[in-house]
Amino acid sequence: MTALFEQTLILFIFIAVGFGLARAKIVHSEHAKILSELLMYVFLTCSCVSTFSSNFTVEYITEKYPLIIASAILIVVVGVVMHFVAKPFSQKPYERAIYEYSLVMPNYGGVGYPIVMGIFGSVGLTDFMVFVLPIAVYTYTYGYCSLTKRSLSFKNLFSMKTLLMLANPIMISMLFGMVMGITGLTLPGFLDSAVNSASGCLAPVAMLVVGITISDFNIKKLLSNKRAYIVTAMRLVIQPVVIGGIMWLCGIRGDILMYTVIFLALPCGMNTVTLPRLFDENCEIGASMALISNILACVTMPLVLTLFGI
Repeated sequence: MTALFEQTLILFIFIAVGFGLARAKIVHSEHAKILSELLMYVFLTCSCVSTFSSNFTVEYITEKYPLIIASAILIVVVGVVMHFVAKPFSQKPYERAIYEYSLVMPNYGGVGYPIVMGIFGSVGLTDFMVFVLPIAVYTYTYGYCSLTKRSLSFKNLFSMKTLLMLANPIMISMLFGMVMGITGLTLPGFLDSAVNSASGCLAPVAMLVVGITISDFNIKKLLSNKRAYIVTAMRLVIQPVVIGGIMWLCGIRGDILMYTVIFLALPCGMNTVTLPRLFDENCEIGASMALISNILACVTMPLVLTLFGI
């Protein structure tokens, strides 16, 4: 528990640093955009290549494929249930979509990857990245469309636009790393060192972006959103404890239970802050849930994971 608490505290320190720098006018909102681009196209992609090329082998696939099946079942169940749970949160369809997305989708990339990497190392990160593959499909299809005011039907599910969304830098780098891992191909020594160095920037940069983004809003107003506390409680405590408890009673143990609980115990994602800006919608709802959930996750995550012996 101590190691997990220290890891989440370290991440929160970087959030506070980003927030402080922004409030002191040393950095600005446009800097967060630059850092986000670097995070997407450099640090996160390098992390994907590094972890998958080192650990994704034929033996690994044979052993770990149940993670993908479990994840697919999880996202369908949580997605359907939270779709109905989110309805009372707002009468406005778009605001309701923001609440639904926050209830379903945590920040598994910006917060989940660094935490798993810090606690379990590259092997654990590979497992977690494989686990969230079906969840990533949800993110870039239904989740993305709901936050960008696009309809999603069976017809456009396999459209070129949808395929292009899935063909993002993260997916491409994961596939590249998978090919390297399966075939045994390696990068030249100097290039491998560069990739590993870039991977080390993942956690600090991701948390700095969170802090800078949140600084744009009135903190007092963000903390006064009562619905955000309800979402946070469901996101950080109720979902992992209830679903994890059901799995435990059904005899499901090991990696499936561990990564399910970790995923469900993560704070709310940041897409509910960044995407509404594209349509001049209310960003404060998403920012409120992101701020409150990231603060409280420093306490709830160690407790919830310890409850399940993780």
